[in-house]
Amino acid sequence: IRRQRQMCIRDSIGSPQMNLLNVTVDCASNGTYLKCGDFSIKLPEGKGGRSEIKQYNGKEVIMGIRPEDIYDDPAFISSVPDCCSKVNIELVEMMGAETYLYLNIEGNAVTARVEPTSTAKSGDEISVALDMNKMHLFDKETEKAILHYE
Repeated sequence: IRRQRQMCIRDSIGSPQMNLLNVTVDCASNGTYLKCGDFSIKLPEGKGGRSEIKQYNGKEVIMGIRPEDIYDDPAFISSVPDCCSKVNIELVEMMGAETYLYLNIEGNAVTARVEPTSTAKSGDEISVALDMNKMHLFDKETEKAILHYE
C-alpha cells in the first residue's frame, strides 16, 4: 500500500515561490472567510464547510497561493466576486511570455504571474482575483497542511 505523505510548507517550493500570508479563519453564517486586515476572501463552499477548517475558526493559519493562481484579468475577476481584493502594485516585471506583478496585500509581499497583456503599472491600485480552489492552508504551529490543492 502506497502511503500519501502529509504536505507541509516546505513542500511548497517553486519558481516564483508560493505566496504565504497569515490569515484568520472566520466561519460566518454566509460562508467561511480568510481575513488579514481589510483583505477578506471567501472560501469555496466545498472547502469552507469542511470540519478540518471549522476547527480553526477564529485562529490564525497560513494561506498559500501560487503566483499563477492570482489574476488581474477582468473576465476572471467578474466570475469570482467573493475572491477579489484591491492591492497595490509595487513593481511590474515583463518577462516576455508572462508578467510578474509584485503586490502589497496588507503589508505582505505577494507575487502574481499574469498574462503579458496585463495593463497594470507600478504604483497602481488594482483588483485581483485569487483562484481559491487552488489555495493551500497550513497550521501555523506545525506547518502541516490543513487543506491543499491536488
